[in-house]
Amino acid sequence: MTPAPRYVSDTPQKGGIVMRAAYYERKERPGYWIVWLNWGGKSWKRSHYDDDIALIHQDMAIQIASAINADIKRRGKNFDPRRWFRTRGYEYQFSQYAQNWLAKQTHYAPTVIRGVHRYVGYATEFFGKIDIREIRKGDIEDFLTSLPEHLSPKTRRNVLGTIHKIFSDGYDREDIDRIPGWPKVSVPEPEIRWISREWQDKIIENIPKRHQSIFRFLQTYGCRPGEARALMWDCVDFEKGTICIKRTFSGIVLVERTKTSVIHNLPLLPEIADMLKPFRGIGRTFVFINSYGNPYRDSINRIWRKAQASAGAPNVTLYQGTRHSKGSQLISEGHSIELVKQLFGHSIIKTTEKYSKADVGAIRKMLQA
Repeated sequence: MTPAPRYVSDTPQKGGIVMRAAYYERKERPGYWIVWLNWGGKSWKRSHYDDDIALIHQDMAIQIASAINADIKRRGKNFDPRRWFRTRGYEYQFSQYAQNWLAKQTHYAPTVIRGVHRYVGYATEFFGKIDIREIRKGDIEDFLTSLPEHLSPKTRRNVLGTIHKIFSDGYDREDIDRIPGWPKVSVPEPEIRWISREWQDKIIENIPKRHQSIFRFLQTYGCRPGEARALMWDCVDFEKGTICIKRTFSGIVLVERTKTSVIHNLPLLPEIADMLKPFRGIGRTFVFINSYGNPYRDSINRIWRKAQASAGAPNVTLYQGTRHSKGSQLISEGHSIELVKQLFGHSIIKTTEKYSKADVGAIRKMLQA
């Protein structure tokens, strides 16, 4: 028989239903306590102080029961007992809410979603079963402090940005009433590394001829390597003289959109048309294929690095040596930022402006030399 519960407040009973939390010692296990509440005709019981500690002292049971009663007094009919009593899959516990949010993020590219899962993992480990509606700016600041020290400022900003998206989506859905104040992470502006056309030519000349076409294409248009790898013949129109960039590779997964979801059409230059025509009409889906007849994977980065070393060229990645270099070259030659924005398919002009800053850096180095 369950011992008579002991109440810790003067909250009145209503209609025969106990509207306050109580506690009692477990008869079958002396020294262990239970916090009990009858709410809405349902009995709720709690035997834990927190996730790791059981209620092994009367004072611990009193603390929990008192906190529950204070919450009842504050929220009235809006009180939700699931916040206090272990309820499997309670949707407002941060860990559960974050997992439900992740399941809806089908628009992210595969390489991006892996990072998103990692960022959410940091927050889930910190906030755990805390009700997302109770998280405040101070909690976010404590979370930021708890992140591993090896994370770069940019990664820390990405983590906070992802968690902010969870809150903003929850606010849009009216699941939460407010978005907590948000700390800012200062990220140093990265250096835009780029090389001249002469260095690009020397590197490409050190690439085996069977692979050179995709690198010439990247040098000419400055598109993202994933977009060049994903270029198909349905996007090359020799009659109209256009190339359509509308797909990309995310890792090894073909995505039917670009990184910015912007479809942009480029002019098919005569030298590129002459380079591609010999490959036309031989039954290939992808324009650029490797020695095995498949679209290139990340192996093009290894091809670039090997040729770069052979040429004795400056140490830049494929992305820096093609896309960053193309943008910086065009800006330094006096072409408008707006035209470069259209060429690159940037969604905002601010992204393109970094190449003008790179040019200022080059002038500064020249003057100092």
